[in-house]
Amino acid sequence: GLLKHWGLTIVGPVAGESAGRLTSGEHCQITGDGVIARCRIEEGNATVIGEADFINDESSDSNNLGVLLDELARLESR
Repeated sequence: GLLKHWGLTIVGPVAGESAGRLTSGEHCQITGDGVIARCRIEEGNATVIGEADFINDESSDSNNLGVLLDELARLESR
């Protein structure tokens, strides 16, 4: 699928400890606490956001919505 195409995998989630996080091989840079992967293969680029629910995250230390908005602003400024 798409994640495999870009060399990405999802690790987790671990119940009570963390949400799932993206991991990568050599083609992607992982940012945003493992939620965002910026990938480049040959002439192509992709930003993969591995979070399904930005607003209703029950983790008290989560800032998924902020991470998403920051990444969208970064992409818009390119």
